[in-house]
Amino acid sequence: MDIFAAIADERRHLADQLADLTPEQQSTQSLCVAWTVHDVLAHLTMPLDVSMPRFALAMLLAGGNFDRANRRLTRRQAARPFNDVVDLLRDKADSHFTPPGEGPEAPSPTSSCTASTFAGPSASLANFTKNGPMLRSRP
Repeated sequence: MDIFAAIADERRHLADQLADLTPEQQSTQSLCVAWTVHDVLAHLTMPLDVSMPRFALAMLLAGGNFDRANRRLTRRQAARPFNDVVDLLRDKADSHFTPPGEGPEAPSPTSSCTASTFAGPSASLANFTKNGPMLRSRP
């Protein structure tokens, strides 16, 4: 299996896991102090949905600050209903998005908080929240 197919499978699996969360679980504080589970999901889908021109505009509005632009775009994604964001993750699972100038195995340019939320390429609900059940992980 090529890397993009593996990434697509992981995205679909994560969408399946998250689709059945209750509203309370969706609003649970994630391992990222400022973000709920819904916010982390929005962050994951943001690069799959935001065009490069829209991202460039966000960077301009943020004075070139990547973190500020990322937070602003993530907030906009998180304003969508949770199930719509889950559907977006599933619908765009086959996206070949990679950070500009990087390949599919590049480290995520996101905060260390998000990096600590996920164990390798596979995410589990336990990694989204402090007390969630382990659903899937890879060695």
